[in-house]
Amino acid sequence: MSALVRLLIRLSVVGVFFPFAPVATVVMFASVAEAKSIFNPGVGPAPIDIKAEIVGMQGLGCPQGGASAVFSPDGSSVSILFDQLSTQLSPLTAEKKQCLIRLGFRFSGKYRVAVVGSDARGFVSVPAGGVSTLSVQHYSIFTMNPKHLQRMNLTQTFVGPRSEDVTLHSDFRDIPMWSYCGSQIAPRGPAMQIMSIMLTVDSNNQSPSETLVASLDSLDIGGPATLTYQLLWTNDRKNCP
Repeated sequence: MSALVRLLIRLSVVGVFFPFAPVATVVMFASVAEAKSIFNPGVGPAPIDIKAEIVGMQGLGCPQGGASAVFSPDGSSVSILFDQLSTQLSPLTAEKKQCLIRLGFRFSGKYRVAVVGSDARGFVSVPAGGVSTLSVQHYSIFTMNPKHLQRMNLTQTFVGPRSEDVTLHSDFRDIPMWSYCGSQIAPRGPAMQIMSIMLTVDSNNQSPSETLVASLDSLDIGGPATLTYQLLWTNDRKNCP
């Protein structure tokens, strides 16, 4: 085990990455260089016992009703479902709403998972004199490599006048960050592999007469807001304990 992985594990235990963790955690990803030096995995189907759950939410902007996490039937993606995170500003006002969501993965055996893409949806109606930024930032993965961190984060700023549906997309299959093995997670303990996600709607409305609206939500009528991650799985029989 390299000094980098030992450092990440030690920081996770003392709560540097997850200071308000309700359960024990394992930092999800090693560095790109380390992952490539350990093994060159082939991609295969997901294990049959995968689980995902929201293990914590914190922030004054967190949607009412909480959030839930669901895998696609084949395990190739995981979606976080939540009520919309939105703001509606009167003229000459400003507001910043944030919510930190902690997504936990659990699976067994000699499997590893990598997050290789993300998608978020939203809507903005920004009058002249207004500006709004929608962002989805990630912590505890790519932490040691700012270049790769920026590939995964989703941020877009809208300067008024502008009104449109928004789709934020990122794809980084060329730099997959493989997790630790499922067999390295305590089989009956609370440990999970964790990804921390910060949702932000930051708006400033300097219009003297018009309202500003901005949200991270779903384009599907009547459906919940979604934040979706594309996944790769590998069965690493050679390196997993």
